[in-house]
Amino acid sequence: MKKYLTVFILILMSSFCVFCEENYQKKTVERARDTIFAVLKENNQWQLYQSYVNYVSGILDKTSGNQWWNDKNGYFRLTTIDRWLRNPVDCMVEGENITAEIHRISKDGRENIGKLLTQCANLLDIQIEMKQPTLKLTIESIEKILLDAEKHVINAFSNFSSEKLNEFIEITERLLVRETGDIIAHSLSDKQTGLALCSMADRVKMDEMFSGALVLSQIFQSNDFDKLKKLKPGKYGKILVGTNKNDTYNIENLKGISCIIEPGGNDTYISGKTGPDRPVFIIIDFEGNDHYISSDGFAQGTGFFGISILYDENGNDLYDGKDACQAVALIGIGILIDNSGNDTYIADRRGQGSAVCGAGILIDKKGDDRYFVNLFGQGYGGMQGIGILEDADGNDHYKAGGKYDEPYQEPPHYYKHAWSQGCGSGFRGISNGGFGMILDGAGDDLYEADYFSTGGYWFAAGLSRDFGGNDTRRPLTNDFSRYGFGYACHYAIGLLFDDTGNDTYIGTLGIQGFGWDIGTAAVVDFAGNDTYTATISGQGFACQGSWAMLIDGDGTDIYTGVNKSRGQGMPGPLEYHPKNLIGGNFSFLIDFGKGNDEFSSQTIQNPINNKSTENGAGYLIKIE
Repeated sequence: MKKYLTVFILILMSSFCVFCEENYQKKTVERARDTIFAVLKENNQWQLYQSYVNYVSGILDKTSGNQWWNDKNGYFRLTTIDRWLRNPVDCMVEGENITAEIHRISKDGRENIGKLLTQCANLLDIQIEMKQPTLKLTIESIEKILLDAEKHVINAFSNFSSEKLNEFIEITERLLVRETGDIIAHSLSDKQTGLALCSMADRVKMDEMFSGALVLSQIFQSNDFDKLKKLKPGKYGKILVGTNKNDTYNIENLKGISCIIEPGGNDTYISGKTGPDRPVFIIIDFEGNDHYISSDGFAQGTGFFGISILYDENGNDLYDGKDACQAVALIGIGILIDNSGNDTYIADRRGQGSAVCGAGILIDKKGDDRYFVNLFGQGYGGMQGIGILEDADGNDHYKAGGKYDEPYQEPPHYYKHAWSQGCGSGFRGISNGGFGMILDGAGDDLYEADYFSTGGYWFAAGLSRDFGGNDTRRPLTNDFSRYGFGYACHYAIGLLFDDTGNDTYIGTLGIQGFGWDIGTAAVVDFAGNDTYTATISGQGFACQGSWAMLIDGDGTDIYTGVNKSRGQGMPGPLEYHPKNLIGGNFSFLIDFGKGNDEFSSQTIQNPINNKSTENGAGYLIKIE
């Protein structure tokens, strides 16, 4: 009891009255970090933590840059992800700050797009300089901006001949889209061609691509932006101005057009692919219930070897796409901003804020919206990519998966994978991954997803944050999920934050704070009467040399379904790494609330319940 009392007093001294302070989210994650460190030190397990950090740092050091060790290398490893893997508890604190900052910038839509692009570039270790000149928008100034942006895109590919660039485009489309789906999602279908893709991607000047996008952002940040709706209809060089009628644009037939400005009407837009023949493409639609169609994909704010920005001001819009649609970046920058309306987004593989080599950003400011994607979407970041889905307000429904078979192929063979909703992943055995983020500002939201959603895989990070509302997160296909809603698998990070509301978390195994093979997973629910159900494993369950943390703040909470040996602060199996080198697993379930909480694994006897085993440190902590 003396041991527990010492830790308890230490925690109270360092974090008195968290919820009375202004930034209680920041204080909560800091308190969780301090609690974990204090408990490890008090129980003579600090050396285990230091062993873990040293072991992981050694692997990261010997696989940095072009170095290989087994199936691991440093290709496109990002500085922040490297740092988070070396600091498995501090990354929770930094992740809270990053999600709060990106939400603060992106929730205002077009006004801050330049700042958001700069933030994305920084996370991708790309150095760019943000310029904000005073710009009076005219047809002539927009034409100049388009030309300047095109020059940046052309410069981005200046290391390629026309023949080599076409080869690069074909490989990218084939490996990243056409040959991805059933079974293949954790890597690429052909390792040697995948390594060739990495070599080509490394020759792209991504700073030029981001600089081009910053040039275009001047249009959307100008004080004269609303005056564009008063332009006289007609064709002005690269710019086409529409009418207030219901116009239809078959974009592939509009040769030489890089910008469409539509003042009103219920309009239809067909296709809109970027590439060498159209390096830059912009749509600005001010009014109407519009229909965006692309049976061939690669449209609706998708930057495919180029930059594309789609802005829709008002109306209940339908974005009906196939592969690579709705704010996708594949060797480029893709942005879709919908200012208001109850909108519907439909995509197949790669959509709704998804990126490989670039930034894919979808911002929906207002409305009750519906998002449907099958694979790699709703905030997905692959190699050198950052994908963001920001929905600032409304009661929204996010649905990911349902089509493509997952890789395990276990009986009864009807499970699917999604890799979405704040998911980051690399190409296993080929290259490292990026950042995937899904951020929701307010509303009672429903998140449904299949395998590998809301988390990280293979030197990548997936982040999810919901800032308000009574939300539900549950499996999509056959009520069964594996690796979801706060998981980290194979050298990765998965962070899920929920600020307020009475939330429901439902799943099966490897969820709600689950780490596997040098993964760091954390679920942090700051306030509300929450219910967590994991029928097999999760809720602070670390395995194979990992970290798993489930942190809950104020409220009366229920934790149920977990086998006593497979969660709620219990360390899992340890066979992948030598125990004497890695230190073990680190499993934590910490509840800071004042409510009458229920835990299915045990009756709480003490504030700090030590569940450590020979496989590592484990704790169930209940401190009011």
